[in-house]
Amino acid sequence: MKRFLTFVIDHPRITIIIAVVLTVLFFMNMKGTRMETDIEAFLPQNHPAIVFDNLVEDIFGVKSDMMLSVVNRGPDGIYNTESLALLKRLTEKLKGMKGINSEDVDSLANLDNIVGTKEGMDVRPFMEEVPKTQEEINALRQAVRGNNMYRGTIVSEDEKATLIFARLEDDVDESEIYNKVKAMVAEENLGDNEIFFAGRPILEGLIGIQSKEDAKNFLVAMIVIIIILFLTFRSFRGILLPLLVVVPSVFWAVGLMGIFQVPFYITSIMMPIILMAIGVADGIHIISKYYDEVLQYPDKERRAIVMDTMLEMWPPVTMTSVTTAAGFLAFTISSMPPFVYFGLFTAFGVMVAMLFSLTVIPAGLMLMKPKVSSLYIRRKERISDLSSATLSSRILAVCGKAVYNHRSIVLAVAVVVVVISTVGIMRVSTDSSLVSYFKQDTDVVRSEKLLNEKFAGTTVLNVVFAGKDYDRMKDPVLLKKIDKMADYAESLPLVGDSITISEYLKRMNRVMNEDRKEMEVVPDSRELVAQYLLLYSMSGDPDDFDDVVDYDYQRANTRIFMKSDHAKDTGNVVKAMDKYLKEHFKEEDISIGFAGRANITYTIAGIIVRSQVMSLILAIIAVFFITAGMFRSWIAGFLSIIPIGIATLVNFGLMGLSNKPLNPVTAINSSVSIGIGIDYSIHYISKYRRNMARLNDERETNILTIVTAGKAIFYNAVIVAGGFLVLALSPFPPNATLGGLVSLSMMVSFIGALTVLAALLIATKPKFAYAFTPQD
Repeated sequence: MKRFLTFVIDHPRITIIIAVVLTVLFFMNMKGTRMETDIEAFLPQNHPAIVFDNLVEDIFGVKSDMMLSVVNRGPDGIYNTESLALLKRLTEKLKGMKGINSEDVDSLANLDNIVGTKEGMDVRPFMEEVPKTQEEINALRQAVRGNNMYRGTIVSEDEKATLIFARLEDDVDESEIYNKVKAMVAEENLGDNEIFFAGRPILEGLIGIQSKEDAKNFLVAMIVIIIILFLTFRSFRGILLPLLVVVPSVFWAVGLMGIFQVPFYITSIMMPIILMAIGVADGIHIISKYYDEVLQYPDKERRAIVMDTMLEMWPPVTMTSVTTAAGFLAFTISSMPPFVYFGLFTAFGVMVAMLFSLTVIPAGLMLMKPKVSSLYIRRKERISDLSSATLSSRILAVCGKAVYNHRSIVLAVAVVVVVISTVGIMRVSTDSSLVSYFKQDTDVVRSEKLLNEKFAGTTVLNVVFAGKDYDRMKDPVLLKKIDKMADYAESLPLVGDSITISEYLKRMNRVMNEDRKEMEVVPDSRELVAQYLLLYSMSGDPDDFDDVVDYDYQRANTRIFMKSDHAKDTGNVVKAMDKYLKEHFKEEDISIGFAGRANITYTIAGIIVRSQVMSLILAIIAVFFITAGMFRSWIAGFLSIIPIGIATLVNFGLMGLSNKPLNPVTAINSSVSIGIGIDYSIHYISKYRRNMARLNDERETNILTIVTAGKAIFYNAVIVAGGFLVLALSPFPPNATLGGLVSLSMMVSFIGALTVLAALLIATKPKFAYAFTPQD
């Protein structure tokens, strides 16, 4: 390593030029990145849930619909010429909008009604033209009231709202569609009407838009860190050199994503802030040591000062970077692609920051005259004279004495904290709701709430039946079972309605029997089922059944509408339906599967738990072995992970006690905290055993280490916490929660290193710390 540092120090300009050229190359590839907001991207494409979901989409053409609602709160609700004309215009505009499948835009303005005639049955539009007279409006109202299939799904029960369903084409930018729809609505003269839009495409599109806004927090984080650096060093080099580490690390990581065409996910948009918060810490440690060298040896030449600084600092910088990278690499065992990519590229950025810390910072110092700000000189405390030390040093010295004198109490308090946290962990839940990504007072959340209140629900669970033979779904016995299943589904909490092929057949049977309500049942014979379907095809469009049955009538799909997309709610419905199907369809020679947004949400929530546990275990094992190898002691590895273990328990415990769910964003919290928090243990142990070797006095070593290493660790924790607290500005509540959790973890890790770890070192007196010589 000395040869490498010698080259850097002897050739500072060449070093910086190489760094700049490579950074520019990576920066140029940043434009190749894009944003991925599809919730299904959290599952691998070969996952059974995704494979089956894609199959169902291919067979039935079902995708999550965009929903627009026209609302009129007047006495006549939407049954007035103005509201219906608005509905007609919006329907036509959506049909002509690029990116929306014109054949899959449905509303009262173009849907068909099944009615009885003297000749038998007819299929005719609810609304061929916008009704202008009160008589025409009343006729439309009665037609909708008389059709149970559309009451509560197309028109609300209170008749004050009506829906437009629109299905997007494949590979469409949902953010662009969101902006187009918003612009379309803004152009309309609404009068007494209101328009609300919701559904998965709207939610995902808005996530894409707000993610770009969220990325601007990188600049806020940079400003925060600049302020902290200024307050720490009060010098130009103290600000510039750490920034020359963190900014390139971000450019390299994002540029590498562009090279491999890896998209940004909602998890990875935080990567720049994470890299900035982490990368600046090494710069602080190096520059602090450099200033100490300048003050201690004012007559030493510049090259010697820089070399001595780097020879002492490269081991801890390397160790902390490797352990931090290991924490992020733990995500690579996850089965969720966003976690894998987040771990890989963040770990790469951490190692780039390490490389720049060991090259650009010493090169920069070589190009500047040795100088220390007057404020830093005044702050330079000496433990032998605490009366002249800074307030922070005196506080840390008191802490050191308290830990030494009351180490049993410190350890007892730690045990109590662990117990309380464990109680909270038992209450942690998981969620992957798209709605939870937005604040409660946003328009999209209000729209989701209104549509779920007024209509059947915005979240769909598809229950798919597949027979072995053609026309299997014309069997009246099976159709009646499916109809009963739909009735059962509608009895479940948060289920608003369902649509099945049996609903169409029941409607046909009713209108063919003088519109008698008691005849709204599935026909008893296969022949009558086939006859009704033939009659429908003669006056209606057979494609009307595409969502619920395939062309050969071998497969059928029941669409269950839910009023919540939270994993707990969708999971309850999926589990209830699975139990019902196994009990009532076990004798049928058919296969049954689940698809749709509700099932994907439930599946992701389950995988989050497994991925989190696996990543957490791997991260702890990795840092244990790395620190054990660094200090050549298994005991050192064990002691090092205790502060971060406590911090992890506190985080999860707090989440449980405060009802904050584990979701695709907050799930990265523990591994991030472990990867960063382990640095504090490493710095503390490294400093403790060096002080012990020099002083050979346990009490003085403890106090000196807490004062000196404690201050450096505190600055590190404050910078990392400050960087993550910027996430509080995020429009996404999970991001803000993550920022708070990681910041809390940094503080707990900092306190744990200076109290619990210190107390354990004193209590156990491990050989690696007490029998250490600097040559080791």
